[in-house]
Amino acid sequence: MPDPQIGSVPFQEAIDFYRGKLNIRTRHYDDMLGAIHAKAFTVAGAVKMGLLTDLRTAVDDAITNGTTITDFRKQFDAAIAEHGWTYKGKRGWRTRVIFDTNLRTAHMAGRWQQFQRVKDTRPFLQYQTAGDNRVRPEHAAWDHLVLHIDDAWWDTHMPPNGWGCRCTVRSLSPRQMRRDKLEPGQSPPLEPSERVNTRTGEVYGDVPKGIDTGWNYNVGKAWLGPETAFGQKAIALPPKLRADALGNAAIRTTANRLSKPFSSWVDDVAKQDQTTGEFRVAGYMHNKVIERALARGVNVDDAAIALTDTQLRAMLQQTKAGKLLASADELSRIPALIADPRAILWDKSQRAVIYVLDVGTARSGRYYVMVQFRQPNEITNMIQSAATESAASLKDPDRYEIISGTL
Repeated sequence: MPDPQIGSVPFQEAIDFYRGKLNIRTRHYDDMLGAIHAKAFTVAGAVKMGLLTDLRTAVDDAITNGTTITDFRKQFDAAIAEHGWTYKGKRGWRTRVIFDTNLRTAHMAGRWQQFQRVKDTRPFLQYQTAGDNRVRPEHAAWDHLVLHIDDAWWDTHMPPNGWGCRCTVRSLSPRQMRRDKLEPGQSPPLEPSERVNTRTGEVYGDVPKGIDTGWNYNVGKAWLGPETAFGQKAIALPPKLRADALGNAAIRTTANRLSKPFSSWVDDVAKQDQTTGEFRVAGYMHNKVIERALARGVNVDDAAIALTDTQLRAMLQQTKAGKLLASADELSRIPALIADPRAILWDKSQRAVIYVLDVGTARSGRYYVMVQFRQPNEITNMIQSAATESAASLKDPDRYEIISGTL
């Protein structure tokens, strides 16, 4: 059986998944493993951002337009020539790994979103291999296995399950199950096996047998999962990787991904009569903020910035009463505004961060939002207040330090 032509039929979910990723430079493939890959584009050894961007563009072309690996290799060669990258491994193997890994993960992340959308009518998933002699024995044992979509086994075994894995999954309705005489099976035992990084000695923990190290996660679930999970994983990255994950370009990319659902949520809260304590992630703290907080003795374990419906409703009410110099439309654009602020200040008295925003040309003073760092037993860092302040007050050196930007 020939390899499935993953990427030959593009679909929007796969494109959205890929374009929502952040460029993060790494030297080794194991610098960053697991679910954070659902939010990051990385090529081991590609430490120049320009090179990483060119490689990403080439993969994007394949996912969006269905271009072949032959086309990708031409773009790969052009990028190498321009940036002078000396990579490990032979050209054919290296390009195949980059091409297949990104296309297959994008495809399966998009498929997972589709599966979730139709799970009420198609609640079963069937594991499928490529069906040839290159299939790994463990994967062959899972071939044609049918489990409910909510079975925890898919959290670790949703394909791809390793480098070069060509397995896939299809969804099934009860009618199809009856027609094909299929029955839901039992979740296979995980058979955990300890993995160790032979280069660094780091213990990765127990990874299920048959799954390559760093592949024991569901790429679609990680993509659609809580945005707070990325904020916590980004903080845990080594400093150089964290600088990419929470740098200017990355912050703007995540703002693009967050803006539409955040705006819809603001509209919904405005129509409600009461609050429920629900919150939405509005963005992520820049790495410069993280470094300043750590230097000031603040224990930062999450980069996400969130807003509760209670606080949002209070802001909307203040806006209606003319007490808050921001419109409802501007409040709905908070992700974009805090991704590109006029300035970011460290508030010495509150041990908090002030985002000074440009929200219009007819404002007196400077409009800002205050973000209080996550406290014990709290979910994430929360926007606590929004107000206007004179530029002179914000320049007070006894209270504020400028982390970035100007007033």
